[in-house]
Amino acid sequence: MTVSEKADALEKWKSDWDTFLDDIEKIYGCEKDGRFILRFFEENNVSNACEWHRLSKLRSSNTSFNEYLKSTMTLIVDYPEYAYPNLNSVWDKFMDIFQTVADLIAYKPIWQEYFYQVLKELYEDNVMYLEFRGILPEIYDLEGNVYDGIQVVGLYYETLQKFKTDYPAFHGARFIYAPRRKVSNQTVNNYVQMYLKLKDLYPDFIAGFDLVGQEDLDPVTAYHTDVGCGNWSLPTSTDNALLWVLYYRLRHLYGIDETPVLPYAPGDIESVVGIEKCLIY
Repeated sequence: MTVSEKADALEKWKSDWDTFLDDIEKIYGCEKDGRFILRFFEENNVSNACEWHRLSKLRSSNTSFNEYLKSTMTLIVDYPEYAYPNLNSVWDKFMDIFQTVADLIAYKPIWQEYFYQVLKELYEDNVMYLEFRGILPEIYDLEGNVYDGIQVVGLYYETLQKFKTDYPAFHGARFIYAPRRKVSNQTVNNYVQMYLKLKDLYPDFIAGFDLVGQEDLDPVTAYHTDVGCGNWSLPTSTDNALLWVLYYRLRHLYGIDETPVLPYAPGDIESVVGIEKCLIY
């Protein structure tokens, strides 16, 4: 099963604060750029970059606040045909949800608890193996520490090992590094370098690489390369594998047999991509 890192826990987990969050008194909310956002702070160290209010006070002072808060975290509405008249409006709301919970979930204890909860809910639904995508945002704690992408993968891996110890029947999980698309070529190159570092550090946990976002707004087609796709003994196998995955994704999406993106083959496909093993999303 393949899911996204911030969209895979049940809605209840993100709205039933009293049940799941031990540090609820440290959660603050703020309206910024027309979007409600949440973040953890110590009381004596609240940022002045926004007009933050303690979430517990917002909830107690307004009986309808919980419903409002829930509405910022879900696409579910009574009349979706009016709320989302076109694909762009759905994507806008979808991304707003991520922005609302981004800093909340990026708090280190919650980040690990959230991932554990995802695994538990899937396990209870008899899902025993997971591949999930993520952008690897910076994670923070209240001691002032900030964790970079490589450290964040370490947190994932640590939590996964704990879950497998608690639930030995669970087969495992793997991570697809999937940063946002519509960036410069240099940024994509940085993404690839990060992917290669992660693959070297966690070869059995890193499943692949992808670019994510609303594809119909961008003519560049995202690609996913799986660990089983490449012949890693070839000097240029990484580039070749990525190009061939792109080629087959174009064929899959648009039904074309030839594409100007690849005017010639970078190598014999049988020697570069093991098609029978390659997962293309």
